[in-house]
Amino acid sequence: MRTVEALAIFDIGETLVTGPEKGPASRIAARLGLDDDTRRMLHRALMTTPFAGADEVAAALNARLGVDEAALAAAVAEVWREQERDALPYEGAERAIRSLHDHGYLLGIVSNIWPPYLAAARSHFGALLDSCVPQDRQVYSFRAREMKPARGLFERVLARAGVPGERAVMVGDSYTKDVEPAAGVGIRTIWTLHRPERERRGLVRALNGGGPPATRTVESIAAVDAALVESVLAA
Repeated sequence: MRTVEALAIFDIGETLVTGPEKGPASRIAARLGLDDDTRRMLHRALMTTPFAGADEVAAALNARLGVDEAALAAAVAEVWREQERDALPYEGAERAIRSLHDHGYLLGIVSNIWPPYLAAARSHFGALLDSCVPQDRQVYSFRAREMKPARGLFERVLARAGVPGERAVMVGDSYTKDVEPAAGVGIRTIWTLHRPERERRGLVRALNGGGPPATRTVESIAAVDAALVESVLAA
């Protein structure tokens, strides 16, 4: 067990679980023929609003999108149902969480996510997360009403854990949403490149010195354990 408290923060999507190539906003936009600007607005709305169900989403978006009401309701309902089943666990994710918890690390979560996909992730990890991560350190964008890369989300977890940035490590798959903002508040980082083809811009940015480098870069969550986090904190 650790003698000095330290915090490990996990992302969820493409860090602990994987899902379809396209996210919910892109899928709804494709069904309705929405343009890119509208799709981006839709993405922000989905990720930063605590919707209770598909009907509530459709009602909230109806006036903003200006599309056929029935078509909107059908598209949202279909994607909501799909997202409740879409998350699949990455090999080694459960072991990584257990390893850090068993070695005395405090744990937190900072994730851009909306309710049905969180439900899908929790079907695999819900009991484990709730036993290892206090509710106040499970920070989800739809509840916080803001998204990464907002640094305030990371600062919130640090404050709730009572741990300074230099005693924390962020584990995530995105350079712009995980590595860069976490480093910006003094948190060390482990970049999990499950899908490097999606991270080309981040890789180029990091390699060219356009932003802070990850403290460590690994191929997947399966490489994350207490020994790796200890080495990152010592770096």
